[in-house]
Amino acid sequence: MIVISDTHGERSWIQKALERHPDADVVVHCGDFASDLEVVKGAPVEVVSVAGNVMDLHNGLVPPENRAEERLLVYEGVRILLTHGHRYDVKHTLNNLFYRALEEQAALVLFGHTHVALKLQHEGITFLNPGSPARPRGGRPGYGLIEIKSGEFTCQLFTF
Repeated sequence: MIVISDTHGERSWIQKALERHPDADVVVHCGDFASDLEVVKGAPVEVVSVAGNVMDLHNGLVPPENRAEERLLVYEGVRILLTHGHRYDVKHTLNNLFYRALEEQAALVLFGHTHVALKLQHEGITFLNPGSPARPRGGRPGYGLIEIKSGEFTCQLFTF
C-alpha cells in the first residue's frame, strides 16, 4: 500500500512511487489534490482517498466516494483511520487525531496536511504522515509504504 499526500497537482510523484513499488495493490491519497490519482486510472491498483483542505471538495475530477473528509478502512483486520488532518489541527498537536483514532478503534492513522513526514507510535496507535512530494517542508519529497499481512502491519517512509 502506497501512501501519498499533498501532491498539489504534481501527478508524476504518484507514478514514480508506483514504479518503485510495482507490487503495490493499493494507493492511498491523504488529500490536497486527490484528483491527481487520475494518473493511475486503469492501473491494477485500488485507489482510496479523502478530501483535503485545498481544491478536493470542489474538484469534479474526484469521484463522490472519495470526497469524504475521513474514512475508516479495514485491510486484513487492521483498522485504518484516513484523514487529511486539517480538521484535527495536526499542525499543532496530534491529540485530537489520537482521540479520534481511539473512538474508531484504529490501529493505524494516515494523514497529511503538514507536508512533514512523520512515523510515530503512541499507546498502540501508529501515525503515518507521508509528507509531501510536491512541496515538502523540512525534508525531501516523500511517500509512505505499508505492508499488511495476517493482521500485522509495517510502515516505512521513503524519499525520492
